[in-house]
Amino acid sequence: MATINELLSKNLDRKYGPIEAHEVIELVRVTRAPESVNNPSMPSVRISTADLHHMVEQAKKFNLWEEWSTKVLATRW
Repeated sequence: MATINELLSKNLDRKYGPIEAHEVIELVRVTRAPESVNNPSMPSVRISTADLHHMVEQAKKFNLWEEWSTKVLATRW
């Protein structure tokens, strides 16, 4: 399970590396009552849906949400 910070700013592994400025992450439900969301191009990277609200609030608190929100596209919620 990755945190949003790991997903957006760190090297996840040698295959993918850091997110580029032009890339967009699409968060989609993985089940009917999702326990986690993932990036379709990196299905092994999952974020617990229970953690999302707190993670976004922390991003806003530390003035990171402005930058992150341009990289996260929530669909089919």
